[in-house]
Amino acid sequence: MAAFLLLSTAMNASSSERSLGDIARDLTRDLSGLVRSEVALAKTELQENISRLGTGAGLFGGAGVMGLFALEFFLLALMFGLVRLGLQAWVAALLVGIVLAVVAAVLAMRGKKSVAGASIAPTRAIEHLKADLAAVKAEVEQTRSK
Repeated sequence: MAAFLLLSTAMNASSSERSLGDIARDLTRDLSGLVRSEVALAKTELQENISRLGTGAGLFGGAGVMGLFALEFFLLALMFGLVRLGLQAWVAALLVGIVLAVVAAVLAMRGKKSVAGASIAPTRAIEHLKADLAAVKAEVEQTRSK
């Protein structure tokens, strides 16, 4: 949209009084500024996305370490409880290991599904750039047809 406004202003502002060189110079300057602003938007969006992902990953890492310590003690309590109920120690440890393997498989599948939908691509900047290019093409075509 910004490209259309810039171009239409440059093309329509007393175009009969301006030389073709002036119009081309203004168009080049406006396009250059537009490209610079779109690149700046893409860089900003990438930095925001990467920062958000990094913060989340760090927090999940810390929670994972603490969770592992807590889980270890819960599993030991479960194993000792099964031994207390009359199972041999190796059977109790095997049962706890099987439960852990099932939980790990479920978590891995959910994690894979979650990561598959994530993207750090600057989608807004890409959409802006596509819209700007379409506006430039339309304006150039309109100018050619005059």
